[in-house]
Amino acid sequence: LGHLRPPRGGPGEPPGRAARWRVEHAQILASQDVPRFARLGIIPSMQPSHCAADLGYAERRLGRRRAAGAYAWLSLLESGVPVLPFGSDFPT
Repeated sequence: LGHLRPPRGGPGEPPGRAARWRVEHAQILASQDVPRFARLGIIPSMQPSHCAADLGYAERRLGRRRAAGAYAWLSLLESGVPVLPFGSDFPT
């Protein structure tokens, strides 16, 4: 998120509903990035079905610290992200 800037307004000003950034596959987040989504007006999109598939190996592949930021849906909502668009690009 450090490289993104809102399309309008100054840094940190949400761009409004007309033009919004969206990060696809925002499954694994650094803890400092969670509140930045709301502050910058960026929509995190993730696929819930990936969560079930990742459970068996996420911590082993990512490490405990990085895996702690996986699928942080509640943290994103509590930080002020207004919506969580769940994608459907993974067949069930």
